[in-house]
Amino acid sequence: MFPNISGSTDTGGTNSSLQTGTVDGPITWVTLVERFTIPVICVLGLVGNTCSIVIFLQKSLRKKSCSLFLASRSISDNGFILILLIVWVTSALDLKLSRISGICQSLIFLTYVFGCLSVWLVVFVTIENYVRICKPYMVKRICKASNAKGAVVILFICVLCSYNFPLWTFSDECVPNEKHYSFIRIMVYADSILTLVFPTLIMSVLMTKIAMTSLQACRFRRRLSLTSVQRKSSSPMTKVTTMLLAVTLIFFILNMPSHVVRLRLMVIAFTEDESGITGSLDLTLHSISQLIYYLSLAINIFVYYFFGSTFRKAFFKLFHWNGKYRCIQVDSSGFLETRCQGSSAFRKELVENNVFSSNTKDNCVYFQRRKVSTL
Repeated sequence: MFPNISGSTDTGGTNSSLQTGTVDGPITWVTLVERFTIPVICVLGLVGNTCSIVIFLQKSLRKKSCSLFLASRSISDNGFILILLIVWVTSALDLKLSRISGICQSLIFLTYVFGCLSVWLVVFVTIENYVRICKPYMVKRICKASNAKGAVVILFICVLCSYNFPLWTFSDECVPNEKHYSFIRIMVYADSILTLVFPTLIMSVLMTKIAMTSLQACRFRRRLSLTSVQRKSSSPMTKVTTMLLAVTLIFFILNMPSHVVRLRLMVIAFTEDESGITGSLDLTLHSISQLIYYLSLAINIFVYYFFGSTFRKAFFKLFHWNGKYRCIQVDSSGFLETRCQGSSAFRKELVENNVFSSNTKDNCVYFQRRKVSTL
């Protein structure tokens, strides 16, 4: 789950560090793929997550608790990706980062922090989606921005307190001190429980209940024999829950390979000699699962864009003005009129996302009118 910083493998194999120079065969091409794909993933993730942060913190979205959770997740993912990029640059340029006292320990510490935060923020999103679907009468009381802010702050403090051990258990050469080796081993297993076992159990149970409730709701709608117009209509609540459900499912799917490999390596380390975790197959599977995990941190903006209509609308307003069309504002007769010119295909895009209304016969000119308030 974690990038290779010190060049050594953690107890239980939870660190993604690989002894690439000692294994022949499949590990060679995997290492080559890693060298070229990691910077692409990092750049994609940093740009996408930064855009997501800007959009979720817009005035129209930041009042929603789920937006605050997802914005916090984007910040955490950016932190992890930034560390991954630093480690990649260090490895590519042979900068010997592990020899710098304090830097290596801090990077390991931050890696643990950002990794744990990202996982539990998705758990919070799943809990909110469960409340919205299964306990709708509790939405106004639980799904509030103030509650989300408090939950994020408490989570951040707990994670900082739980994962500070790399700062004082690693030597200046960025290797575990012998006197703290047993404690580090315990913390590695504790991290696996906190970021793997508990989140997986919680999300599995909640997703099962969400699926059962949704199935019952579908059967109920069929019995009511709704009209075709009613079937096509969707409430804002439905749109929100659809995006949150997609966030949880895609996170779950993309993290599953890493979880399976990680559990296998933990079992091997616990029941057998740790030197057994050096086979080419183990290292290859571990490396591939890590790449999928890194990818899951970088593609969040696409999930939000395709499954979140409100996010998509805010994205259009924020980023689609340049180069697509030109707009002018005309103030006449007490009305502020925004006239925009562009392609008919883009006009359809705007109308579907409620940016402009289709109230003109001209395929290339469309506008939005609103009353100008007077003092």
